Amino acid sequence: MLAGTTTSEEAVSIANNAVDNINSIVEGFSKIGEMNGRISNSSNDQNEIASEVNKNIISIANSTTEINKVSHHALNTSEAVANISSQLKRLVNSFKV
Repeated sequence: MLAGTTTSEEAVSIANNAVDNINSIVEGFSKIGEMNGRISNSSNDQNEIASEVNKNIISIANSTTEINKVSHHALNTSEAVANISSQLKRLVNSFKV
C-alpha cells in the first residue's frame, strides 16, 4: 500500500511539473504573440513613413522639373533682352553726331 501511495505521489508530482512546464510554454507563446504584434505594428509604421518619404521625393522631383523649366524660360528671356539691348545700342549709336 505504501508503494502505491509513493507511486501516486510521484505521478502527481510529475503531473504538476508537466502542468508547470505547459504553463511556461503557453506564457512563452503569449510573449511571442505580443512581440509579433509589436513587430507588425512597427512594420506598418515603417511602410507608412516610407510611403510618405516617397511622396515627398516625387514632389521634390516635380518641383525641380518645374524650376528647371522656369530657369530655361528666364534664360531665354534674358538672352532676348540682351539681343534687344544690343540692337537698341546700335540704333542709338547710329544717331550720334
